[in-house]
Amino acid sequence: MISISNLTFSYSNSEKNVFKGISTRLESGRIYGLMGCNGAGKTTLLYLLTGLLHPQRGKVFIDGEQPIRRLPQTLESIYLVPEATEGPQRTLENCAKQLAGFYSQFSHDVLADCLNAFELSADRRFDRLSTGEKKKAEVCLALATRAPWLFMDEPTNGLDIPSKKTFRKLVAQHVGETQTLILSTHLVHDVSQLIDHVLVLHHGGQLFDQSTAELTNRFAFQELPIDAADNPDVLYSEPSSGGRRAILSQSATPTDATDIDFELLFNAIQQGAIK
Repeated sequence: MISISNLTFSYSNSEKNVFKGISTRLESGRIYGLMGCNGAGKTTLLYLLTGLLHPQRGKVFIDGEQPIRRLPQTLESIYLVPEATEGPQRTLENCAKQLAGFYSQFSHDVLADCLNAFELSADRRFDRLSTGEKKKAEVCLALATRAPWLFMDEPTNGLDIPSKKTFRKLVAQHVGETQTLILSTHLVHDVSQLIDHVLVLHHGGQLFDQSTAELTNRFAFQELPIDAADNPDVLYSEPSSGGRRAILSQSATPTDATDIDFELLFNAIQQGAIK
């Protein structure tokens, strides 16, 4: 479990707090979608969770240990795929050998399957890959570590449409039931089929924290006629080509479970229509 308690953080060159006293818990065995506008603190939060940044106040624990202590057993349990990286001047095979010396659960079979799916060869040098290929390689190495806590920052940036589909397939196939994956993204459509819990950073570090099961119990997402704005049961709506995309309260208009419109949900949270 990850425990975040009264977390406050700001950069030294800014008077504005990125986070001010946020608290939450992240359970193991889930796939979290971390969303927020540009500058909301998604990458900063990942760096705080992995111990690359230190909180000004508050504490972060991963399975009872603070990642800022950089204990070997804690570091072995986490792996971060950054948004962008130049990568080492060595082949993917050599990268894998280095990681396997630290991550005791590293699987060369998983790596081979992932590289094959992305049509990458293990003898390619990381630093000579294209931007999209580097992201694919990072994802392959991350999944191969089988680390209990995986963090991916904008993992589908730079991927073409077929590669995004491959990414979803590999995550579904290789993230085990006891692993936790946190996907930081502004391209929520790319990962919406994977996530079972939503985290949204907004309004100076406030955190919206709901499972997809809770969301479908609370809300219905429907396409309504153009006059839907006059419906008192509509919590939030936006124009669409055929009328209005709308979020309604399940208590007011109980319906069968509907697919979550994550983009609409995100906009509603940012506008304060849903808390």
